[in-house]
Amino acid sequence: MAVAVGAVVLVGCGGDEGAPEVGRTGSSVPVVPSVGGTAESTGGAPTSASAEPVGDCGPAPSLAPGHRIVQPIRQPNKDQLYFKKTRFVCDANGGHYEAVGEEQTPLVFVVEVDATLSGPTPWKARYLGQVWVHIGKCLAGGQDGEHMCSPFPVYEITVDDKKQITSITEIFHP
Repeated sequence: MAVAVGAVVLVGCGGDEGAPEVGRTGSSVPVVPSVGGTAESTGGAPTSASAEPVGDCGPAPSLAPGHRIVQPIRQPNKDQLYFKKTRFVCDANGGHYEAVGEEQTPLVFVVEVDATLSGPTPWKARYLGQVWVHIGKCLAGGQDGEHMCSPFPVYEITVDDKKQITSITEIFHP
């Protein structure tokens, strides 16, 4: 007589408090440890404000060192990005990021920042002012002309050793 024994392990969407988030590769939604190098705990099967509780969506995907996911809180000006840390939360579409905590110390953009903004077709900003205007319009109402804004206005940024933003990519999530 054979006996089969199975075990089920449940993993929450976020990491333990103080541990970096790790996750699946190949996901269409990138992730990063929250700004400051620690993960925000989501405590089980988190939900978004607009969704019913969903099951475990697995650990958040990981990003390369120096990359972060942030949520702007107002239109950038004077070369500065005003933002909050983010955490990855589960939803019916596989998960998204939402702002947590207090406003952080603004980061400065390099003059020649590499910027990709989203919508149905991602597009490259030709100059830094386009990034500022796009973020401002998206935060104010969700549409920048023909360029659709994500309902979760988060951006993957790369920060150099001088703590300056060298690249910014809008993450579109329905």
